[in-house]
Amino acid sequence: ENSSSASAGAGSSLLEFSVTEGKTHLLGRLLETHAAAPDARLLSLAIEQGNLEVMKILVQNRAPLYNLDELDGSTALMLASRSGNVDMVHYLCKLSCRHYLDYTSSFGSSAVSCAYAASKAEVLYILTVLYGAVLPVVSSLHVKRYSLMLSLGEQSYKSRCERKGISVD
Repeated sequence: ENSSSASAGAGSSLLEFSVTEGKTHLLGRLLETHAAAPDARLLSLAIEQGNLEVMKILVQNRAPLYNLDELDGSTALMLASRSGNVDMVHYLCKLSCRHYLDYTSSFGSSAVSCAYAASKAEVLYILTVLYGAVLPVVSSLHVKRYSLMLSLGEQSYKSRCERKGISVD
């Protein structure tokens, strides 16, 4: 029994190593032989490090998208929004349903409020304008800041698309 739990621990540490080091091939091979879905901690780590390819592999292997932080119930989209990783936000928005965009954690956070609080204007624009996430009801002071952030986010998004040769009209 000890060798079996040691083996499970080694498998877990190898998974963590492959995530932290961005070893996508190793991660894919380990997950093929791993019976259980990857845990939320690994997905959180990939998002924190901004590694889109690792995050995609974990999601494709059924990593949980909700309750990545057991204390507040944060989702993968909230973490990506807070970090400002535009590519991760796009990926997560494309694969999830409407509920996921407007999901609110136990502390009242949503992907939109995470982007707003972290001053991630482009992410705020993507969530609200491109994917239709709901802006929370806010004071008039916040309305001005939201408007400014949306305007800046739109400029940033269009500039990014232009650099990539993507038409946004």
